[in-house]
Amino acid sequence: MLSGFREALKKTDLVEHCSEKFEALEDPIFEYDFSKNDKIEIESSWHLVQESYGNCLNGNAIQYRFNPQTKKFDMEKIYWKPKQSE
Repeated sequence: MLSGFREALKKTDLVEHCSEKFEALEDPIFEYDFSKNDKIEIESSWHLVQESYGNCLNGNAIQYRFNPQTKKFDMEKIYWKPKQSE
């Protein structure tokens, strides 16, 4: 259903060599928020922040909205969600 979300986070117009940062997408824990009826949010773990990954990634969170006509979740937006310091 939500396969490929890691690829959606990657920028295609790269300004730096990002292979190591793309490898980091395999390691973090992704949190899934199913608390809203028509939305799903996938958020990366705390270390994918815009300051470090902004040149390689489009964001660290993806929001999907349910499309009742297709009965599928469509990607609504990719964005940088602020992270809390631990």
